[in-house]
Amino acid sequence: MADAPPARSKLEEEVLAAIRPSDKEEAKMARIAQDLVERCKEAAAFFGLSVEPRIVGSFPKKTHLKGADLDLFLLFDPAVPLDQLKEEGLKIAKSVIAEGETRYAEHPYLRGRVEDVRVDVVPAYKVRSPRELKTAVDRTPFHNEFVREHLSPSRRDDVRLLKRFLLGINAYGSELAVQGFSGYLCELLVIRFGSFGATLAEASTWREGPVHYIEGTIPPEMLTNARRDFPEPLVFIDPVDPGRNVASSVSPDSYGVFVLAAREYLREARPLFFFPNAKQQLTPSQVRDRAQARGTRIVGIAIRGSELVDDVWVPQLRKSMRSLEKLLTSYGFNVVRADVYWGNDALFLFELAGGRLPTLNKHIGPAAAHENAREFLEKWSGRAGQLSKVYVEEGRLMVDVAREFTDATELLRAKSKAVSHGKNVGEVFAEGFHVLEIDEIAREPYRGFTSDFLQPGLPWSF
Repeated sequence: MADAPPARSKLEEEVLAAIRPSDKEEAKMARIAQDLVERCKEAAAFFGLSVEPRIVGSFPKKTHLKGADLDLFLLFDPAVPLDQLKEEGLKIAKSVIAEGETRYAEHPYLRGRVEDVRVDVVPAYKVRSPRELKTAVDRTPFHNEFVREHLSPSRRDDVRLLKRFLLGINAYGSELAVQGFSGYLCELLVIRFGSFGATLAEASTWREGPVHYIEGTIPPEMLTNARRDFPEPLVFIDPVDPGRNVASSVSPDSYGVFVLAAREYLREARPLFFFPNAKQQLTPSQVRDRAQARGTRIVGIAIRGSELVDDVWVPQLRKSMRSLEKLLTSYGFNVVRADVYWGNDALFLFELAGGRLPTLNKHIGPAAAHENAREFLEKWSGRAGQLSKVYVEEGRLMVDVAREFTDATELLRAKSKAVSHGKNVGEVFAEGFHVLEIDEIAREPYRGFTSDFLQPGLPWSF
């Protein structure tokens, strides 16, 4: 690929000026990175350990935005047992970053700050090839080398533009809280298509299930079976590890909003795609007025928050949200929208087409001519809660019965503990939960989330 600077619009150059790190920031990051590497070497020598500290991530690839983090890997010999790697890796990390916080992904790592830069110190194995991975993070150094080899210097700013574009449309980040595009995927897209503009032009043509790869990095049979092997909306086969889809984190929502945003940006490029306006923050009375204007009822369930990392906690919250939505639907309540907020507390919000139902519920039985009709007649012969005798309507047996719950909040108070929760969320529900009405969720600490919830829309449309 030629290294000539790609053509960019005035808007894109202005965005780059706002997001590209200054020379001063670059120098500071380089100084901190070098200092961390040297201090880790000294700590390893002090403890008598054989470890190679290496900076990975966007900074050494020069695709980072202003205010980027630093990722420092501590590479151990593959012969070191995993338990030993965890223990010794954290020992070195804590000697370098005294006030760090131990966090947990596949295995523990340390997160802290050096000056005003966030640093993650991650133990990993120095394997000879991606075919010998012992943990998921072991492939990261190979990603770094691939990008540094294949992304020309003039295209680094295209990656920055793509990252900022995805941030602006709320689709950047592979973590489970976002379910969007990773930085590595952004780099591969620019390597594959050549520039930010070319990537958007390509994305604007996507429909369903595109499969992408870097020429010469995967065996032909893998491409033939890619759609069978990778069911996600977007597939980009990892050139370093062809058995992996780099885009596996991209949810249908993130995929769809990116394709739509690409088309809309090409139709009319606006700064709002990169730097969207914040939604109006509604006052409590405006929250109530907005719900009233929509003609719906908003109910919530609040539980205490958790110190678990988002990648563990958030999927469980979403599972509970779906289970609670299913509960409401199974009892006849029409859920228009649902969402979940997490912080010091967690809040499940449900917008219902109606929060109250009539006492009467029409219970549908078999066809009147069906051989099981007699069983239905016997079952509904003067049963408790029965509001009518059995009758026939459109060829089927029917009976009017009284609902167990006519109010959504009563149902949630009675049944929320019993739905399918993840282990940690289930434990919190067992401790206690609160069903909230609009007046309570319109106030702090939930007002901001509720305000956003009641103003759905595309990020660039505000």
